[in-house]
Amino acid sequence: MSLLSSYRRYAPYTADKLINSANAILGSRALPLMTKRTLRFYTTQGVVPRPLGSPKFARYGYDHLLSLLASRALQDQGLKLEQIKHELSDLSRGQVSRIESVVEDWLTRNEMPELSDSVREAIEAYEPKHESSIGGAMTRTLQLTPHSMLVMGANQPIQQELSAIMSALEILVKRAAR
Repeated sequence: MSLLSSYRRYAPYTADKLINSANAILGSRALPLMTKRTLRFYTTQGVVPRPLGSPKFARYGYDHLLSLLASRALQDQGLKLEQIKHELSDLSRGQVSRIESVVEDWLTRNEMPELSDSVREAIEAYEPKHESSIGGAMTRTLQLTPHSMLVMGANQPIQQELSAIMSALEILVKRAAR
């Protein structure tokens, strides 16, 4: 089962869960993430179909996830919005497999390079000691040193998050040296 099709079972989605699912897929390839604003824009432009139900109880299906990801994939290929809408018209006719293959091909081309053994060992050394929920969000807690722990979102790609943390720590070290 492919990464993309494994998300079929999570439908229907709320807008937040749709964006989180799309971002989990994009983040696993270190691709730029999407926002609800992007979803609203694509919906008003007819790229992503309108959700099911009333605005307050709007639900999105697997085809919405596909069209959201496919729009990014086709945009990366240089297609304009009107061309993307035309390409995604297959989804409205129930032809999901062609769009799935477009997205899967794009995701495959954007796979992250294989990690070296030393990087993999370093990441494994900092595997989560436990996951907990703080304020409704799942978190991952990593013990860095005997006296420090790192708490980060559990659904974020670890490499992307560690890179952002490294930048923040460099700033803190410079401030502490003053």
